[in-house]
Amino acid sequence: MFTSLSAIQNAIRPSCQLPVLTPRRALITSLASGIILGLAGCVIGVLASLPALIAVSAVILGVSLFASGLFLCRYVCPPKIVSRGPSTELPAEPTPELPEIKRPKPIAPPPPDFIPPRPLRRTIGEMLFGWNCIGSIRQMPFFLANDKTPLSFRNPSARFRAWNIPSTHTIFVSTSGQFSSLRMQSNLPAAIANATQSAAFAKRGQGGLGVNDAFPAVLTDKCWEESKPDSGILLPGECSSATWEDKNHLVPCWDEETKTYNKPLLFIQMLAPKASMYQDDSKSCYEITLRAYTACFEEAIRCGCRMIQIPLIAAFGDFVPRALSKQPKWIESAKLSLLHAVEKTAKKHASKDLVIVLTNIPQPVNL
Repeated sequence: MFTSLSAIQNAIRPSCQLPVLTPRRALITSLASGIILGLAGCVIGVLASLPALIAVSAVILGVSLFASGLFLCRYVCPPKIVSRGPSTELPAEPTPELPEIKRPKPIAPPPPDFIPPRPLRRTIGEMLFGWNCIGSIRQMPFFLANDKTPLSFRNPSARFRAWNIPSTHTIFVSTSGQFSSLRMQSNLPAAIANATQSAAFAKRGQGGLGVNDAFPAVLTDKCWEESKPDSGILLPGECSSATWEDKNHLVPCWDEETKTYNKPLLFIQMLAPKASMYQDDSKSCYEITLRAYTACFEEAIRCGCRMIQIPLIAAFGDFVPRALSKQPKWIESAKLSLLHAVEKTAKKHASKDLVIVLTNIPQPVNL
């Protein structure tokens, strides 16, 4: 019987190996035997002409074949399984160490105190182009915080040019007229600045020329002396001040009728650089003049003045270079330093009403 089972396995699938005998395998063997007996019964029935034996043998044969087919497909010839040896874990490869990446430290923005300011414009044309041009005296009050502030020229026919520094309430006016009296009439407290001739406050310049010569004839000696610093010496780029006191006591400082000031409240002295002391260097002229104007504006504001009248310092007498070819560049540096000082002061005091008046004789400074 086992020989027949082996023959059946080889006939069905030669590659199948004989499995180990189990109860299920024994059942399969019995079915195979039933098939063989059924076939034998059929053969004997045919030879002996016994129809009943043939029918019974055919039923036994069919059932045995069907059952054996199911069991043979499921148990005798299962799919070949690849046998694996004992599980051995592959040795873990060491994880390579990644090199440490040095990340640059984040650059934090500098504190506000160390953020450099925007560079100032380099030419006079660039400066004036960035300001708001004012074409009429009637338009000036609209650029102030208080648009009801009265502003007018004492000389109605005065020539002038005016600008407003954007985002501020500062107006810059260039006009002509005497240095020692107010060019504009307003209810804003005013200060007038002088370009002193020397560090020792000499009252007269060489030949009687320059801005400095106009004030000793107007101011009292007391006012002139009090305008000197405690040291008695004023260095280039510095300023000092005193309460305004002139010799004309008949004209009051405040006009009750017009509600405006007739006179300034403050007198300021500035010392400009002399070209002969700085080898005609226009850069030195710019730096020292810028300090002088800035100090003058801050002194006036500190004393409560909102209108500041100034001359173009470093542009008179022996302040300019003797060589005519060097004078234009020196004077241009003085003009540019004034415009830069005006803009810096305006932005620093953006919420305050300020009117800075540049006056000159016989005509306005050419800007």
